[in-house]
Amino acid sequence: MEAAGDDPAERLEALVAATVRFRTEHPIKSSIVLTEGRSLEPEHLERYRKNEERGTRQFWQVIEDGVAEGTFLTP
Repeated sequence: MEAAGDDPAERLEALVAATVRFRTEHPIKSSIVLTEGRSLEPEHLERYRKNEERGTRQFWQVIEDGVAEGTFLTP
């Protein structure tokens, strides 16, 4: 995502593209918590949840930056 530069729209595009690419190339890893979360050892479940949270924060940060700069106008 760093290669996208400072423009929030380009960063969001890069983040969406990377997410879609990961989910299509790694469908099992992508959905493991949804399908197998109940079976994961607590430390593994925690690791997956932290990765999910990190990904969510990345999206929110790009969106917040875009709103602050006036790039994203939808309330």
